[in-house]
Amino acid sequence: MSNSEKTVNGNPTRPVYLSLTDFKFPITAIVSIFHRVSGVFLAVGLIPAIIMWHTSLHSATGFQIVITWLDILPVKLSVWFYLSCLWFHALAGIKHLFMDLGWGEHLSTASRLSWGAIIVSFLFSGGLLYLLIFI
Repeated sequence: MSNSEKTVNGNPTRPVYLSLTDFKFPITAIVSIFHRVSGVFLAVGLIPAIIMWHTSLHSATGFQIVITWLDILPVKLSVWFYLSCLWFHALAGIKHLFMDLGWGEHLSTASRLSWGAIIVSFLFSGGLLYLLIFI
């Protein structure tokens, strides 16, 4: 028997392909993963945000340029996405801080906090999208 055919208690010891779609992640794990993903988006989006901020504060003409940029739909949607990531990241971070303090360590409480972070961030994102598009 070769190394690749060895078994432990009848199970092969060779690597087995695992698809992430086969797993059922709990809501707390999903919020934790998206907390990290939103942090990456915030880090990447910080560069254009600083450029727009600097341009708007540099002069009155720069402010008008930024206002003109913000009238373009893809720029509006990018600002919406950035602020939605910021809001979700803040809520998920507060949830993690509560857990660090010992609050919400039980699965039921952690699940409620996770759902709360998702629901509040969706409500904020929907309201913000309405403000950016229709007002």
